[in-house]
Amino acid sequence: MNSFLLPGSLSAQSFRQSVRGRRLLLLLLFYCGLLTMAYAQCPTGDVVLSSQEKIDAFPAGCTNLPGSLNIFGDDVSSLSALSGLQSIGGYLSIGETPGLVNLTGLDNLTAVGGDFFILGNASLKSLTGLGKLIRIEGVARITANPQLTNLTGLDNLTAVGGYLGIDNNDLLNSLTALEKLKSLKSLDISYNPKLSSLTGLENLSTVTEYLTISSNDVLNNLTALSKLTSLGGLGVVNNPQLISLTGLDNITTLTKGSLLITSNERLTSLSALSKLTRMDMDPVSVIYSITIDNSPGLTNLTGLDNLVDFQGDLYITKNDNLVSLAALSKLTTLRRIGMDRNPKLSSLAGLDRVTTVTGNLSLESNAALNSLKGLSSLTRIELNLTIKDNPQLSECAIDAICRYLASPPGEVTISNNAPGCNSVDDVQANCLSITQQPTSSSTVCAGSAVAVSVSAIGDIRGYQWYKDGGVVSGQTSATLTLPATTTASAGSYVVVVSSLVSSLTSTAFNLTVSPGPAAPVLSVAATLPILQNTPFVTANITGCDGGTVDWKGSNGQTGSGSVISVPTAIVTSIVYSATCTTGRCASPPGSTTVTISPPLVSGSFDGFVNGADCSTFRGWAWDRNKVNTPVSVDILDGPTVIASFLADVFRQDLQTAGKGNGKHAFSYAIPDLIKDGLAHNLSARVSGSSFILKDSPKSLICQGTGTPSNKAPVPPSPTVLIAPLAAQVGVPFSGTLVAFTDPEGQPLTYTLSGLPDGLSINMTSRLISGTPTVAGTFVLAYSASDGVLTNSVSFPLTVNPASTTTVTGDFEGYLDKLDCGGIRGWVWDRKKPNTPLTVEFYLDGPGTVLGSTVANIYRPDLKDAGKGNGSHAYNFSPPGSVTNGTVVRARVLGSTYELKGSPRAYQCAPARLSAETGSPLQVTVLGNPIRDQLVVEVRGVEGQPLGLQLTDLSGRRVKECQIEQAGAVERQTLSVGSVASGLLVLRVSSGQQSVTLKVLKP
Repeated sequence: MNSFLLPGSLSAQSFRQSVRGRRLLLLLLFYCGLLTMAYAQCPTGDVVLSSQEKIDAFPAGCTNLPGSLNIFGDDVSSLSALSGLQSIGGYLSIGETPGLVNLTGLDNLTAVGGDFFILGNASLKSLTGLGKLIRIEGVARITANPQLTNLTGLDNLTAVGGYLGIDNNDLLNSLTALEKLKSLKSLDISYNPKLSSLTGLENLSTVTEYLTISSNDVLNNLTALSKLTSLGGLGVVNNPQLISLTGLDNITTLTKGSLLITSNERLTSLSALSKLTRMDMDPVSVIYSITIDNSPGLTNLTGLDNLVDFQGDLYITKNDNLVSLAALSKLTTLRRIGMDRNPKLSSLAGLDRVTTVTGNLSLESNAALNSLKGLSSLTRIELNLTIKDNPQLSECAIDAICRYLASPPGEVTISNNAPGCNSVDDVQANCLSITQQPTSSSTVCAGSAVAVSVSAIGDIRGYQWYKDGGVVSGQTSATLTLPATTTASAGSYVVVVSSLVSSLTSTAFNLTVSPGPAAPVLSVAATLPILQNTPFVTANITGCDGGTVDWKGSNGQTGSGSVISVPTAIVTSIVYSATCTTGRCASPPGSTTVTISPPLVSGSFDGFVNGADCSTFRGWAWDRNKVNTPVSVDILDGPTVIASFLADVFRQDLQTAGKGNGKHAFSYAIPDLIKDGLAHNLSARVSGSSFILKDSPKSLICQGTGTPSNKAPVPPSPTVLIAPLAAQVGVPFSGTLVAFTDPEGQPLTYTLSGLPDGLSINMTSRLISGTPTVAGTFVLAYSASDGVLTNSVSFPLTVNPASTTTVTGDFEGYLDKLDCGGIRGWVWDRKKPNTPLTVEFYLDGPGTVLGSTVANIYRPDLKDAGKGNGSHAYNFSPPGSVTNGTVVRARVLGSTYELKGSPRAYQCAPARLSAETGSPLQVTVLGNPIRDQLVVEVRGVEGQPLGLQLTDLSGRRVKECQIEQAGAVERQTLSVGSVASGLLVLRVSSGQQSVTLKVLKP
């Protein structure tokens, strides 16, 4: 390091180049006529005097030059012609004047408004002539004047606005003329080989920015600076005769954050800096550093003992005899540390309080350094780490280095040190660290085994476990092993991990030992043997009141809770075990074995459950291999057989369908044990087989028998309930459930259970609506109660995944009418003639879905036309957003089939709508009891579709009538001459309205 330059300073050579450039520019301006000198008065611009002739021609009456004055030229020898000048508004530059010996002629000059340069004047011996100069507003440089021995002439100078630079003056030996200077912005005294002291600066008390004293060959003291108390930054560089810093004894703060002491060969002490307590970072240059470099006379850093407030860069480098850093003991946080090429430094003691390095840490080429113990308090290094070429350094595995290497935030170089610190792996191998602490606590049952471990890395030489402060005999590994705990085993355990030089104690493991619960009991409630495909088989777990049950099966099942759903599709044996946990203590396991047996009989079986309500459970079953032989059927409530009988009832439709002689049906009367108000899942199977009849199970909720005179509500038939409803995720859905009828005409209340998320039901209107959010098939239980008795049926609801087109079939259907009475039409599937379909409605153009409904309304014309059972019409009430003229399309939900007549415009004038919706449905039977005819009069649904249905008490439909548009007073006559005598039920419906009446035929 050869020099230390202040910000903005120039070397002599570069400065000469800049002056020459300025001279050429000003000459060019001058000769182009842009710079005009009026010799009768002061020139108005900058003045260039490049010869003696031009100096002599300078106007004698000019006293206050407004611009700058630049004087140079080989023949310049006298400035006498300038004797009238008292001030210069700009800069003054006198340079490259080999014939100029002194500055006589400037004797009346008192102020320079800009910079002041005296440089490169080969014969200049004296500054006499400047005796009246008091103030320089800008920078002052006295540079490269080889004959100048002193600064006499500046004796009255009291202020320099910029920095003052005195450099490269070969014979300069005195600064005594500067005695009136008290404050400077910056001061640079450099490359003055004859200057032995700074005498002349005794009154200087403040240097607000930087003081640089550099490369002064014979300078041996700084005592003249003894009044200096305020300083920005300090650079003492390459002064080979300087022994101490005495003179800087009163500096307490370096406000610009820079201390540079380098290449001062005879400097032996920094003790003069003992009052320095604080260094602040320069907010502009971000300079913030201490550099002690190439100072062979220093053995320690005494003098920095009181430095507390410093968080910058610390560079201690190339100090041949430095052995101690003890003076740095008050530093706690540093930005960077560089400790390089200090051959006698064996320890970093002195940095013991440093906890954080926010930048780099470099330790390089320190021949005697053998330990990093001096960094024992260091907790964090935030950038790069370099440790190399330290041949005695073997112990690097201090805590901060180990944690840094575990997740380095920057570049890492560790090489060419002694074994133990020769590479990253070498260091990490010696890092002692508990990487996994023992669990904090555990509660176990007496008799349970306990094993708790720690994980540690480093040069580990031993483990010892302690309980409540006492040695645990035999526990000298990383794992504490207690094979059979007792209540005496409870306590607080720690382990001490040791190396040759250090030890670490783990966090505590607190053990609580308590009595455990008894093993739970597992039982299976099912008819034995459990045949393959038996539904709803469960293993029930008891004996864990207030605890948590966890179970597992040998088939890979796992779970928690007191009920295990047992799969029965495969013939096998499954061992289930379960434990009960109270608190953190698990019981011994309880277990049971569930055996799924093969079928006892075989055959080519087929069969269906056709219906179920609180009266009967109905269906058929047969064996294709024995077409006329009735088979036995088991009725199961869940997994339990509650009845077995022959399916031997004749049904014409079975014989017509080729099911042998047709004697394969059954109708099972629902027993009282099922009528308990709870949900029951009823299934049917061929006895002794694994064949479960199709459309099983059926979910029922039935109540016990009421008074003898009361009969249970009758479920609707036929209805959508005999086939799955279909909806789609993300598509609005609506469907109205057909009402039950009550033989006594009592009002009914309805319940529906099992709806998927997104759908709900209005129990008054029985309208299922909403937008489903989950796909799947859901078995819904639909029940009605007259307040005494309840009847129930079940049906499946299928919710297709979003954007599915999985529905296929041989479809036919029409979008007939769109008016105030709703959106109406019909649709069916030729391949499934009695299965209702779901119709989806959407807007033409944007495709916005309006909703969907089930096409399950009976129309005689459809039946007469051969459309299955005729229950394929629909009537959809559109949302309020559908207004007069809206174009609507219709398709089978989940398919690409669009109904004929689609698209079609919705026509419903507001006035007509008000008229149609203003009156409620009113039904009157004209004559009751009746004989051969039933005459009905209907009001309140003018212009709307109307349906009439007459059933007997068994729910069998005996008459039905459908009217497309009702009149204001709609009268209908139904012939009932062939209908058996008894109590009949008339149901009249229009849209969401319906009325049920009882009619007596004697």
